Amino acid sequence: ADNYLPNVWIGATICNQEEADRDIPKLLAVPSEKRFLSMEPLLGSVNIRWALSRNPLEIAAGFLERGYFAPDLEKIKRLDWIIVGGESGQKARPMHPLWVRDLRDQCAAAGVPFLFKQWGEWFPTSIRQGGTTLGAWNGDDFMPGWGDIKNPENNMVRAGKQSFGGRLLDDKMHDEYPEVSA
Repeated sequence: ADNYLPNVWIGATICNQEEADRDIPKLLAVPSEKRFLSMEPLLGSVNIRWALSRNPLEIAAGFLERGYFAPDLEKIKRLDWIIVGGESGQKARPMHPLWVRDLRDQCAAAGVPFLFKQWGEWFPTSIRQGGTTLGAWNGDDFMPGWGDIKNPENNMVRAGKQSFGGRLLDDKMHDEYPEVSA
């Protein structure tokens, strides 16, 4: 029998691919009822497909590709929940909308709950509040399209924590949680 408390969830903070490759194998090796990632602030594109898989062999291969030994196959369990959010504060860095969408899509494909907490200081100009599109800022507080002029939905503005950075991703709230056993 596994030696863990069934009401304890364990998580790790992951900001980028380097941290994901280093820390997800450690997290998945720990016995726990639920395992989750708090990916905030998200500072880069992160591929975690292997750790979301329902296939224990794919997860075991993910361990080995990152230089870790996998637990016994009968003990391998995937990640149960992904939480994503942007950075706040005076020196906050923007979070690219494509990074968030990719994680949302990885979770959807695997059937893993996805919670988008907030954009942080920076958010896409396409976010709407009260019927108007936000983003009438210039200068240092505007980041056009991350070099992708053809996709203005990726334009970012800095509005500050007190502003409505919001929780919408592509006009939808992503408020998913893992099921809890009674």
